[in-house]
Amino acid sequence: MNNLKYILIILLILFLSCGKEEVKYNIPDAPVSFVINTNALDTHLAGGGNVSIYVRSKDKAAYEKLLTGVTVAKAYMAERSQTSFVGYSGLLVINTGSMLGSTPFAAFDLCCPYEAQENIRVVPTNDGKAQCPQCKSTFTILNGTGGAISGPAQKEAKNMKPYSIERQGEYQFRIFY
Repeated sequence: MNNLKYILIILLILFLSCGKEEVKYNIPDAPVSFVINTNALDTHLAGGGNVSIYVRSKDKAAYEKLLTGVTVAKAYMAERSQTSFVGYSGLLVINTGSMLGSTPFAAFDLCCPYEAQENIRVVPTNDGKAQCPQCKSTFTILNGTGGAISGPAQKEAKNMKPYSIERQGEYQFRIFY
């Protein structure tokens, strides 16, 4: 009887100690520290549903070609200061229009989580989503989750890699990892 009680206690402890595991992303970690200012350089982000893309200057022209027909997005060079870092493939920042959190923005790495290659970047659409031009996976970004909703990324439950955002002033926000 005592043995059964000890076994039950051990099982209960094991059960309670097993919490929800932290989500792992297959996109390599890279430094992220970037400041946006919706009253200066980033006024485009002041409107709900608008998207700003921050890529290294060497990648900007090629990425802008992918934005043909996308009216809600603008691409910018990421090199603003020596302390500006935009992750593995660049940053996608969207104004979700929601003030439920401390900021109305959501930020993600541009890298397609299914492809996981630095040069394969998702492209925002005019309907609050982003799509990979390579594998055609689609992700929802307007709700701030970056969740895969179709394509091989959905089948493998690979969501866009999110970054944290904190308010630093009335119009200034820092994106970090």
